Amino acid sequence: MFDSHVPTHRVLIVDDEYVPRSTESFALEGTGRYYTIEAGNAADALTLLSEEDYDCAVIDLSMPDMSGIELITMIRTNGGNRNLPIVLVLPEDSGDDPPLAFPGPTHVISKPFQPWDLARLLDKLTGDIESSGHVLSVEAVLRGFPFPTMILDAHHHVLLANGAFYDATETGVGECYIYCMEHLHDDEKVPAICPLERCVASGEIAEDVVDTVFGKMRTSVYPLAIRTGNDERLYLHVTQPAC
Repeated sequence: MFDSHVPTHRVLIVDDEYVPRSTESFALEGTGRYYTIEAGNAADALTLLSEEDYDCAVIDLSMPDMSGIELITMIRTNGGNRNLPIVLVLPEDSGDDPPLAFPGPTHVISKPFQPWDLARLLDKLTGDIESSGHVLSVEAVLRGFPFPTMILDAHHHVLLANGAFYDATETGVGECYIYCMEHLHDDEKVPAICPLERCVASGEIAEDVVDTVFGKMRTSVYPLAIRTGNDERLYLHVTQPAC
C-alpha cells in the first residue's frame, strides 16, 4: 500500500469486506514495520500462503465462502504454516475471550477496535516491540492536528481520522462508511469549491476556505504516496479555522 518504506514483517489480511480490510492494511503499513497483502476470500488466502512466507495473518471470522475458523484449520494442517501467528477478528459483541470453540488462532480481537491496537498486537506477536516506537506512525501524524483531519479517498470516503474529527462528528473508527460531506457540511453535499476534487483532478496540493458546520475553515488537501487495496490514491485532508 505505501509506495516507499522498508518494512520488517509481511502480514496477510483476509476479509471479504473491502473497508475494514483496507483500514487494517493502512494502519499496519503506516507504522513502517509491516508490508501487507490483502485477500478478499479464503481461497485467495490459501493461494497466497502457498506462494509466499508470512510473519503473521489477520483473518476475519465471518466470510461467505469459508469461515475464519475453517480457514485457520486448513492453515494449521499445512506444515509450513503450522506455527504462523494468526489474529482472528470477531464480530461486534463477541467479547475478547471467546469460548474454546474457536481453535487455532494465536489471538482474537473483537470489532470495533482501533486499527492502531491491531498494530500493537502484531508487534507483540512478531516480537517487534523494541522498534514499535522508532517509526512515526500515521496514528501519530493524525493525532498531531488539533482540528478535524482525515485520510480519505477520491470519493470522499473517510478511511481514518483523528480524534478531533470523530468527536466533532460523533462518529467512530468502527463505522466503516463515513463520508466527509455528510458530516462537515450543512446540506450534506460536496461544496462547489472543494479542495479534494481539485487535488484529485490535478494531483497537486489544493487549498481553499470552505463553509463547514464549524464555520469557515481553511481546508488543505495533500495527495499521498499511499494507495488502497484497489490501488486508489489516498489524500490527507487538514482543516483549521480561517483567519
